[in-house]
Amino acid sequence: LLSGIKLAMVLLKHDNIIWVPISLEEILRVSGGAGLNKSDGLFSSKNLGAIGKMSDDLLMIGLEKVNGKLHMHLYPIELKIGGGNLLKKGVEQGRITAKLLKHHLTQENFLGQFYRNFFGKLVITNAEKMRLYKIWESNDWNVIMNDYRSDLLSDNFVIADHLEGAVGDFSVIHFNKDVTRRRLLKEEDYLQANFLEEDGYKYLVESIDELTELIHTKETGLQKELLLTNSYRSKGNTHEKDADISSISVKEATDEIITIEKEPVKPKMNKTPKEGIKVLFGQDINHQKDIIWEPNNTDAVMHTNTGIIGTMGTGKTQFTKSLIYQMASNVDQNLGNEPLGILIFDYKGDYIKDDFVNATGAKVFDPFHLPYNPLALDATPKSKPMLPLHTANDIKETISNAFNLGNVQKQKLRDVIIEAYETKGIYKNKRDTWSKPSPTIGDVCNIYMMDENVAQDSLYAAISNLQDFEIFEPDTTKTKSLYSLLDGVTVINLSGYDESIQNLIVAITLDAFYTQMQVHGHSTIEGKMRQLKKMILVDEADNFLSKNFNSIKKILKEGREFGVGTVLSTQFLNHFSTSENDYSNYILTWVIHRVNEIKAKEVDSLFSLKSSKQRDELIKVIKNLDKHHSIVNLAGSEPIYTKDKAFWELIK
Repeated sequence: LLSGIKLAMVLLKHDNIIWVPISLEEILRVSGGAGLNKSDGLFSSKNLGAIGKMSDDLLMIGLEKVNGKLHMHLYPIELKIGGGNLLKKGVEQGRITAKLLKHHLTQENFLGQFYRNFFGKLVITNAEKMRLYKIWESNDWNVIMNDYRSDLLSDNFVIADHLEGAVGDFSVIHFNKDVTRRRLLKEEDYLQANFLEEDGYKYLVESIDELTELIHTKETGLQKELLLTNSYRSKGNTHEKDADISSISVKEATDEIITIEKEPVKPKMNKTPKEGIKVLFGQDINHQKDIIWEPNNTDAVMHTNTGIIGTMGTGKTQFTKSLIYQMASNVDQNLGNEPLGILIFDYKGDYIKDDFVNATGAKVFDPFHLPYNPLALDATPKSKPMLPLHTANDIKETISNAFNLGNVQKQKLRDVIIEAYETKGIYKNKRDTWSKPSPTIGDVCNIYMMDENVAQDSLYAAISNLQDFEIFEPDTTKTKSLYSLLDGVTVINLSGYDESIQNLIVAITLDAFYTQMQVHGHSTIEGKMRQLKKMILVDEADNFLSKNFNSIKKILKEGREFGVGTVLSTQFLNHFSTSENDYSNYILTWVIHRVNEIKAKEVDSLFSLKSSKQRDELIKVIKNLDKHHSIVNLAGSEPIYTKDKAFWELIK
């Protein structure tokens, strides 16, 4: 009740209206003191002719001067805490109470005058108590004593109804244990205010001024346009209903309006103890605190695989850019002496824009003569036996998946790759030959095409694509190890290419990455901190995931030990599950923006929820999230309602 009173004062705060809280239970007590029991009292359901249960919680009485005449607003508020069907009951109680108040206090007869006089005295008495006990001292209670007292005692005021268009006839404030976010909803004849159950306890120790600052100026999840100060406007001594809430303009920044020249991010070396990279995801709206992701801290994040979901225009790309930018900016706090390499597969051209490239110092490569060799062995004394054969097998499987090759074609392709190695003097069973310059994809294509008996089949089509597009550098002297190429942020721009070519480039590159990941060994561990060597981002990953390439699954499963993390961004959660793989099993951190389609079982798989009602409520929240807002599972946490830290905010 106390938290509800404070919230009522805050939600209804308006410069032209002074609100006085009245306990409906107190009204019954006062009439009982006059010699009447509660059931037969002055304001009992029996004497008012009420059918159904009335509210006994809170009545807000507002006083407003309009054109020199005092107006009294009677606004009952039903308070509920907990789960279940409390809201339905509260609406019924509030509606009955509002109807009865309006009916009996607007009658132009003795009984109507008697009721108005009774409420006028209650307002004066309660306002005197508020002043005496110094409750909300910033409110000028003296206006009621000095300016309105005479009118209240002489029935010289009007029972008003002109706030109904803004806040309805009554309100229900529900401290709900089943909700993930706070929310204001304007229904047909009432205002519904959903708060977290914990707010009911937490606001006990918050002052009204502190709550006003919180709710009126900060991001809390509440629709600020529904606060009375925004939904009802009065001019001087006149009033008007604020019918067009949409006239409140909110300027949103977008990718397109930001052009920035910024010094590229440079790794800073520092000899002080390293705290690990920290990434600000955004602000926990419910608890008004920052959400920090710590990819080096194994106590906080067991592994760094992350899924980012959201339909177009929801802020998904801005969040992902922010994550990458912050990791590149804070690389001096990473363990070890190796520079952090971040590889981005950009399907739509989002990461080649000047603002991102300038801010991160990113190297951008188009799929023409890419300067790394997928067939490079990068061998060490610890490399597994028959390394050329393993590499040939990986490339064979990838090209086969991309072009749906049959078993005979697969075998032919592997034989051609092995032949290419042998033409360079590299033999699968002779370790001392593995250090020689490896053949390129171009060499493989040339050997295949020189066969006079080559068939015009799907393998021929695959080889032709690789040869004609010249995706990878054909001159081995101009190539380098993929791992050594990944120094800082590296973007492979796939926009504008055929889907099969896009997926083939990603898959072949990840094959090479996986092989070199194992060659370079495990990452450094110091206590709870683990070195992060490489991060991979696959943007708009749905088409790629559907092909079930082995490399991405192996990197997701094994990358942690090698200091490798993967970020997969796509529009829907079901993109992470195929007939052969459920990639969500290998992802720990989730950032979910608005999606129109999400199933109960998908939500259950991401969050540990206490009840089906809480799950259903969370689904509603996800389907109605605002731009740059998300629900976060921070490496196994409960759902966190978040205002994202967008990339444009960081570089603004």
